[in-house]
Amino acid sequence: MSDGGEARTVAVIGGGVAGLTAAYELSKRGHKVVLYEAAPGLGGQAGTFEVEGARLERFYHHLFMSDLDMLSLVPQLDIADKMLWIKPRMGLFHAGQVHEFGTPRALLTFPHLGLPAKTRFALATLFLMKFNRYQLFEGTSAWEWLRKVVGRQAFDVVWGPMLEAKFAKYARDASMVWFWGKIALRGASRSSGAEQLGYFNLSFQVLIDAFRSRLEAQGTEIRTSCPIQEVRPAEDGALTVQVEGEQRQYDQVVVAIHNRDFIRIVPSLPDSYVGQLKQIQYEGGSCLLLSLEHSLSPIYWMNISAPDMPFTAIVEHTNFMPPERYGGKHVVYLSRYLPPDDPLFTVSKEELLSIYVPHLKKIQPAFDPSWIRESWLFRDSQAQPIINVGYKSLQPAFTTPIPNLYLTNTTQIYPEDRGTNYAVRLGRQVAALMLGKSGATSYVPMIGTGSKPAPFVVPD
Repeated sequence: MSDGGEARTVAVIGGGVAGLTAAYELSKRGHKVVLYEAAPGLGGQAGTFEVEGARLERFYHHLFMSDLDMLSLVPQLDIADKMLWIKPRMGLFHAGQVHEFGTPRALLTFPHLGLPAKTRFALATLFLMKFNRYQLFEGTSAWEWLRKVVGRQAFDVVWGPMLEAKFAKYARDASMVWFWGKIALRGASRSSGAEQLGYFNLSFQVLIDAFRSRLEAQGTEIRTSCPIQEVRPAEDGALTVQVEGEQRQYDQVVVAIHNRDFIRIVPSLPDSYVGQLKQIQYEGGSCLLLSLEHSLSPIYWMNISAPDMPFTAIVEHTNFMPPERYGGKHVVYLSRYLPPDDPLFTVSKEELLSIYVPHLKKIQPAFDPSWIRESWLFRDSQAQPIINVGYKSLQPAFTTPIPNLYLTNTTQIYPEDRGTNYAVRLGRQVAALMLGKSGATSYVPMIGTGSKPAPFVVPD
């Protein structure tokens, strides 16, 4: 054993990136790992399906140059040659028009902000990119801080709609820590003023397949389409996992799924702990994906600053990857975050199409419904934890009240935002704790500490 201890049996529940990373770190050190995933395939929110003969993520994905944990993993999985770096065009739809947005030049030419507003917006953005201590923003509302610092005009046109798009009815209570993290991280992905984004050639399936191959080579048993019925304490600190009428005992279990599902499969959790987890609320995510005969615009990522539009972002994937990879079709995500109890979250795909499609003419006047070749609808009722002003006190630890049972999911990522990079970081950190190579029982951030950002490495 490279970690100096006896081989243990470990169950990893959840085949998203955090679960895959934890299984990888544990199994490569000789522990006997079984990975359970309820869905037919691995990847979680980074999972893919087939579109026009190619694999594509159900929910849009890309990487930033600041994603140091993911970028340190890529060569370990021998997929560095599959990484692409692209400078796509970013945009903003406002006042009935599509505008380029996201570079200094685009800000200077943007017609809906005066010079004082542009100056305040630029200075505030620069400050947030360079400032490396999130503690300044603890207890501060992003809504109030941004309105005060950039002024009402820039706030009402740009950042106010962004907060409402992300957090809906919770927008006014969203933490400035969360907002700072978004800007600080994206600033590190800029080259000559333009944002540079990463992607796997041909999709994140490259990452998922590399994980599977490496895990199987390391002796991990992978069980997909295998929902867990219950996890409960057994004798001598072991844990029993019940699945498909079968019971197996493990020395350790790490659960890499959302809080609601964690609570359901571990009914013996203390009420006080369950109550703490239930205080964390989620926004749901809805992505209506279209395969079109023609392009909507030259913009890859377009934020929507228009209250009458039913979606809040348009991500035209084929302005990032070439349409030729998808049979010459143009692939577009129409995205919206909304509370899971919002009526729009439960309507059928056909109903959502009838609501969304008329608004596409505002983006592209030539658009006609006949352009739509195929459509798909994907939803996740726990897509985004609500990072409110007091969130730090709610952030769960990796350890739980049940010995040898560990939790890892997006609610633990703070002050950064959830994403595949931080899923890798989560998986590494919980594995290090389980291996006895780290004493950190809670997530250790990459940014905001005053030190130079660096990936987390599990010690040998």
